[in-house]
Amino acid sequence: MSYESAGDGGLDYFPCRYGTSRNLFRGPKRDVAGNFIVVFGGSEVYGKFVREPFPDLMALGLGSQVLNLGAMNGSVDLYLNDPDLIDLAQAASVTVIQISGAHNLNNRFYKVHPRRNDRFVKATALSESIFTDVDFMDFNFTKHMLTVIADAAPDRFGTVVRELREAWVARMNLLISEIGRPVILVWLAADAPPDATQHPTGLGCEPCFVTRQMVDALRPAVTEYVEVIAAPKALAQGTDALVYGPLEREAAKSVLPAAVHAQAADALIEAVRRVQKAKGPL
Repeated sequence: MSYESAGDGGLDYFPCRYGTSRNLFRGPKRDVAGNFIVVFGGSEVYGKFVREPFPDLMALGLGSQVLNLGAMNGSVDLYLNDPDLIDLAQAASVTVIQISGAHNLNNRFYKVHPRRNDRFVKATALSESIFTDVDFMDFNFTKHMLTVIADAAPDRFGTVVRELREAWVARMNLLISEIGRPVILVWLAADAPPDATQHPTGLGCEPCFVTRQMVDALRPAVTEYVEVIAAPKALAQGTDALVYGPLEREAAKSVLPAAVHAQAADALIEAVRRVQKAKGPL
C-alpha cells in the first residue's frame, strides 16, 4: 500500500497534483488563485500519520492558503527538477523550505529515482571503481546502500559524505535563487544541527549528513531561518496522537509526534508574520 492511501484505520491523505507536475502531494488541493504560502520539504512536511501536519496548522493560524508540497523522503532534487513546483514557489507570497537530508540526492557516486528520492537507481562508474567490494545490485534504497558502504569501507565512506554535503549546499542555494521570493528555511528535528567536526560513522542523525556549517552557508540567501528542535515533552507524546492502521505501528514510531508539528507551526507562524511586517501584506 502506498503512503498516499489510507490504511485500515489510517488517514486519507487526499493525494493531489498541482499543474502538470507528476508528483503527488498531500491534499486536499489548495487554491492558488490568490495569495498563498508554499511549503517544500520531506517526510516531516508531508506529515504521515499526523492528522494536522504543521502546514495545515500554519494555515489555521495565519488564515491563509498553505500548500503542503512535502514529499515522503523527498530531497531538494525533487523541486529543482519540477518546473511546476518552482512556478508555484515563484507565485507564492513566501516559501518555507524544510531542511531534508543530503543522502537522497543524485551525485557522482549514485543516482536516485526522480520522484521517490529514497529509491536507489544505480551506482556510477566512479562508485563501482572505488567500492569494488560492494555489490550494488543488492540495493533498492539509499539508506541501505550507504549503511553497507559505511560498514564495508569506512576509510572511503567519508569521500561519499563530502560529495553529498557539497552537492546539497550547491543545490539548496540554487533552489533558493530560483524561487527569487521570500524564503523561510526551517530545521525541524529531534536534535540541533551537528557540528561538521562530528564525523558520522554511519548515516548519523536526521536530516542525514546536514551540519550546522551547511545550514549557516545558506542563511545569507534566505529571509528567515527558524530552528525547531523537538521539545522533550513533545517527543514523549510518541504515537499517542498519531493515526495509523494496525500494521503501521512500527512505522509510526519513526515519525515526529503531532505535538512537534504544533511546535513547528507556532515558530513558523511567527516567522511569516515577521516577513509580513518587513515586506508589507503578503
